[in-house]
Amino acid sequence: MKTLDAPVEFKDGTAIIPDRKTFREMSYQGEDMSRDTHLTDLEFVKFQIESLDSGDPEVFFLNTVNYQTHPRWMQEVGIVWTRGGGNGGGKSRGEIIFHPHVTAPNGQTGVYRWEFEPNDNFAFDDVQLASEVMARDMPFLRNNLLYYPMPSTQRRKFV
Repeated sequence: MKTLDAPVEFKDGTAIIPDRKTFREMSYQGEDMSRDTHLTDLEFVKFQIESLDSGDPEVFFLNTVNYQTHPRWMQEVGIVWTRGGGNGGGKSRGEIIFHPHVTAPNGQTGVYRWEFEPNDNFAFDDVQLASEVMARDMPFLRNNLLYYPMPSTQRRKFV
C-alpha cells in the first residue's frame, strides 16, 4: 500500500511503469536542464523511494515532463522533503535513464541505467533493494536495468 493519502495522478507520476510507451510519455529529454546538467538530451524519469529502510519500500516515478526536480514534485503530492539520502531516513531518489544503443546483459539493445542523487551514499543492501523494487514496478524490463554508482562516495562502497 502506498504511503500517500490519495493516488498520484498521471500528470504527477505513477507507482508502476508497465511498458516502454509509458516510460517515454513520462520522460523528459531536452536541453533545458538548470539542474542535473549531466542529463541534458538524455531520456530519463526521476524516481522517489519511500521507506527504503523498511521491509516494504515504495517507489514513485515522477512524470518528469512536468517535474524535473524532486522537491517540487514532493511538495505537490504531499511527501515531506528531506535533504540527501543514505542517512537513515528511508528515502532515496534519483533517475532512470534510457540508453537505446547500449547492449544489455541479455544481449538485446537498450538499457535503463539508474542512479541515486550525486551526493547520496547507500550501502550495498539498500542499492540491491532499490533495484529490486524498481524492477518489480517496471515489469517490461528484461535483465536490462543497470545501477550506476555516482559519485566517488558511492564508488568507495563497492571497491
